[in-house]
This record gives sequence, C-alpha cells and structure tokens, in this order.
Amino acid sequence: SLLRPEIVEELDLVRHGFMPLYMRSSFAPMENGDYFLTGGDREENLNEIRRHSKRDADAMERFDFDLSRVQQYVKPLFDNMAPNIFSGDPEDQAQVAWMLKHLGSAPPKVVHDTVRLLFGSIADFVDDYFETEIVKAHLASSAIVGAKLGPMSPGSGLVFLYLSMGEHDGA
Repeated sequence: SLLRPEIVEELDLVRHGFMPLYMRSSFAPMENGDYFLTGGDREENLNEIRRHSKRDADAMERFDFDLSRVQQYVKPLFDNMAPNIFSGDPEDQAQVAWMLKHLGSAPPKVVHDTVRLLFGSIADFVDDYFETEIVKAHLASSAIVGAKLGPMSPGSGLVFLYLSMGEHDGA
C-alpha cells in the first residue's frame, strides 16, 4: 500500500498490524517474446526504457518533472480538509482565502496538467510524453489498480496521481 505517512500515523495502523511489502520491481512480458522490467534503480530503469525507445527514455525526465510539480501543487490540498465555502466563520473564510490563493499561485502548465490528471484519463496524459506501447502500458497500469476503470477512462488520471503521491517508509 502507498498510504500517506500521515494516515498511517493518525490511525496508528502499524499497531494494528499494518506492514506493507514494497515491491520495487515490475515485469511485463510482451507478445513478441521481449519484456519490460523495472526495479529500484533509476538509471537501470532508464536503460530499460532506452532499450525500447531512446525518445521515451529522454521523455521520462520531462514526465517526472511535470508530475512532481503537480504533486507538489496538490499535496497541500490533499492534506487539508476542504473548507466550507458558504460559512461566515472567520476560520472557514481564512481557509477559503488560502485555498484560492494557492490555486492561483501555480504556473499555467502545472494547473493544466493538474486538471488533466484530476478529470482525465492516464492514457491521454502519457500519450503526450511517450511513443512505445510498453512504456505507456507500464505507467498506465498503476492508474487502474482497484479502481474498476480502464486507462482510457476519465478518472484514471486521478488514481495515477493519488498513487504516485503515496509513500512507503519515506520513499
């Protein structure tokens, strides 16, 4: 599980037996007899991508950068309760003001990518970066875990974003 550490701590899940096993590797056999294998080493993963497409290996840097900017942008929103926008309470009004300021603070590209991930499909998002089906399938596979969605379904981008923000022992 990639539950956020705050959730694990607040619910004291370790005391209740929570002990996820982090699986660093991913293997995907291909119809042509080839395969796609990733693990915990970034350089080895880039070499594996490069084995299938030099362009995709180069695109991974941009994809990771763009994704990390979206993650940094939405993390404070995921960490806070949604304010009551109809309340006259000064505390709620301050939270609404903070949220509006935060939402307006990001560069347009970050806002655009965020909206695409929150409401769109992961297939559309990865299509903008990668050319090979195996790399796109590898990335999109994590967007359908437990969601009863396909990678082309609206909402699969949100699943991908949420899971990509998960942590395990600080990583």
